[in-house]
Amino acid sequence: MEALFQLTSDIGSIIIVMDQQFGILNINEENEMNQNLLGVELRSTTEQALSEFHNRNIKILILVPQDILPQDQIQKLKEFLPYANEIIFIKEDLETTFSKIAENPGYMPEQTVFVAADRILRSIAVDKGYTALPHISIASLSIKKAAICFAKITGDEKLLQGIKDLVPYYLERYEKDQIMLLAITSYEAIANIIARQLKVDILNYNFSVDDVMFVSLDHIDDTTKDKIMKLKIIFSDGKRILVSLPSSVSNDSVPFHDKHGHFLFLNPDPTLLKPVSTPSALLMAAETSFKKWPLKKAKLVPITDQESLLMLTSTENPSQPSSIKSYIDRYTGISNLDNQGKIISRHCEHPDNRRVINRLVKDLRLMGYRPITYPFSYRNKNLLNVIADLPGRGYFKSEPDISENIRQVFLQYPSITPSDQWIREITDIVGKDWLIEQNLEGLSPLELRKKLNEIFFKNSTWWIRESPLEGLESQTIIVCGHLDSTANLESIYNQLVDPAPGTDDNCSGLAALLSIAKYLSQFRGKLTHTIRFCFFNAEEVGLHGSREYASYLKDKDTQIKAVINLDMMGFNNDENRTFEIHAGYSDPVIRDRCVPLAELIKRWSDKLGKVGPAQIYKGTLQGNDSDYDRDVYDGAIRRSDHYSFQAHGYPSIHISEDFFANLPVEPGKDRNPNYHRFADKRIDNSYVADIVNAATFAIKELASK
Repeated sequence: MEALFQLTSDIGSIIIVMDQQFGILNINEENEMNQNLLGVELRSTTEQALSEFHNRNIKILILVPQDILPQDQIQKLKEFLPYANEIIFIKEDLETTFSKIAENPGYMPEQTVFVAADRILRSIAVDKGYTALPHISIASLSIKKAAICFAKITGDEKLLQGIKDLVPYYLERYEKDQIMLLAITSYEAIANIIARQLKVDILNYNFSVDDVMFVSLDHIDDTTKDKIMKLKIIFSDGKRILVSLPSSVSNDSVPFHDKHGHFLFLNPDPTLLKPVSTPSALLMAAETSFKKWPLKKAKLVPITDQESLLMLTSTENPSQPSSIKSYIDRYTGISNLDNQGKIISRHCEHPDNRRVINRLVKDLRLMGYRPITYPFSYRNKNLLNVIADLPGRGYFKSEPDISENIRQVFLQYPSITPSDQWIREITDIVGKDWLIEQNLEGLSPLELRKKLNEIFFKNSTWWIRESPLEGLESQTIIVCGHLDSTANLESIYNQLVDPAPGTDDNCSGLAALLSIAKYLSQFRGKLTHTIRFCFFNAEEVGLHGSREYASYLKDKDTQIKAVINLDMMGFNNDENRTFEIHAGYSDPVIRDRCVPLAELIKRWSDKLGKVGPAQIYKGTLQGNDSDYDRDVYDGAIRRSDHYSFQAHGYPSIHISEDFFANLPVEPGKDRNPNYHRFADKRIDNSYVADIVNAATFAIKELASK
């Protein structure tokens, strides 16, 4: 593919894989044998594009991976996707799937665009003669016969306002509104951008079949040149390379595995240019939301301080070294994980990864949570993040509880049709006058459900029967860490079969998350804000799981109060017991949203007095190993899952062991020598527990006010 891409023939049909960029299925998994589809959360770009394709009389075929939906639910799925002309499952044998499609004369390759996030699927489609594209928004641009390209745009972000036809892959913000944007865009938009005096470089990247990934140049030696020669390079800024990855190359096989977070995988993400809501905007949104409520049928009652405020002076330690050890042993293969025995790896491509997912779901259920899994595609398989909510009460409650009453109707009538009975019951709950006032009367049953969902369930997992709804005005606090492991610093390592215990990286964070979740579960129904525990997958191949999930939350306008990431917090080889809190980011505005979170955790750490002084990094430059000024540099920028949320403007910090550069007057850094090796098997459980205790009390305080 040349730098400039343009369709030359009319497109009569489009084949779209139902992956994370398409939307998420709302499935109530009561048990493995009883899974009920209750809705489809389409991404906003998907809704817009499907409507556009329908209006252009383009036939739409949806391909559904077999492992995300039971086959007996396919008819119900069609109710939620009325624009789809046909929906079929992707068979494990992709040749069979494409052969079945080829039997239909309406989907001839020369007149059909194939859309999938997964580059392996796109590569197979191209081999079959289809035009393949990585995102539905790019397909929308192409079908208009626009000439499109992959470009690097730098300059003042304000000058981009009003520019259409931008599909971002990466956005890096700096001070004074300066940005570096990587995006697919139309040639017409490029001309407009240049006319506004922004700098533009058109890059040679075959986005039809390849993906892109930043690779950090953390260590230069005699082998560096030979390793670079094997890569498909798009550009380099001196400290990192943007490489193009064909379907034959896994992210993990790129031969640069030096410092923590050496890869950053990129994919199309239209939400990157969407502004994050400021506190004042959140207040205005809440006032607008209240105006939509049927206040003739219910009253909104403030929750008093006596009802919601928790005592924060508890002396009980949330975590003990013994509980940390128990989780570590289970998830690193020292003790049995399940009835199949021990695991040897948590790598996202290793068979044990799915066993880890299943065990995490079980452990969280035993604590009283109702976890869900968030699927995303990687190398022709669906990986899963694990998500568990401790719903907040919010600042107001409805009397009667209208949201819960509507939820019960949706659960009782999971199908859109027949609709007369469930619409009648909804009308009884909210009142016919309210439906008229909100312009909801006369909508199709599907559109009515969507609107009710937006008003009453925006950030709740309402389809999980056993999970309470989030309270009014509750915001979300994300506590996260990655569940996967790797041993890619070994000279010979096969991620499909070889061990990767990852005791420090990142079973220490996984154990910390489980310890915090178990302790805070006792406050169920008492906290003001929702605490969402996120166990992210595929961090080691470029922050893949967290980037997908952060984009999903941004698209939903989720009100995120804070993000606290736990990654590599167990190695301690000296008496200083120092640990790090990373709040740095390239844009000082976003950095300043993060620093108060770091300071809160430090205050709790100082109060408990169990670990050495917390080192707060708040620089705007990533720096090198010798760059120790923490007000200027932060070596963890872009290197762990907290970055996925910072990139969207959310306040986010990362807690770790003493990994990066220390001041000359301080003891030297205490870096784990077994990082990403088979020997990553030793941590200080007491050290982990003491850091966890400080973080837990800080999280509880954040959730209580």
